[in-house]
Amino acid sequence: CFFFSSRRRHTRCREVSWARRCVQETDIMRCSCKLLVNITHDMLDYCLYESGKLMLNIEDVTLRDLITEAISIAEVQTKQRGVKLITKIDDNLPIVISTDRKRLMQILLNLLTNSAKYTFQGSVTFVAESKGQSVHFEVIDTGIGI
Repeated sequence: CFFFSSRRRHTRCREVSWARRCVQETDIMRCSCKLLVNITHDMLDYCLYESGKLMLNIEDVTLRDLITEAISIAEVQTKQRGVKLITKIDDNLPIVISTDRKRLMQILLNLLTNSAKYTFQGSVTFVAESKGQSVHFEVIDTGIGI
């Protein structure tokens, strides 16, 4: 009976471990798909920009939600590479800003993912701070640079 109980507990641990791994791998796939979609949109936007047909869609955006989403996508990439993602978000950031949400997300993801891509050890730091009437974004890494 003890042996059965011990074995069953061990099997349950493996099942829980396997379930966690599946969730983690699913998150990685989801974020990778988002990145691929963003790359495709980047290419299409570049074509629109070159042809003079790029239109902005200005709307009210909750800034912290947008930043959190960008960071969570980039975090998958930094974790895969064993790089630490550090965030420094100013408490004085405006709650809502008027911007093209898609374009701002595109810019933040490009900065974060490019930084993560070329950083093999160390860290990537994302800074968002309020400066007067504007918001300043900065990505600093310990990568090889250009």
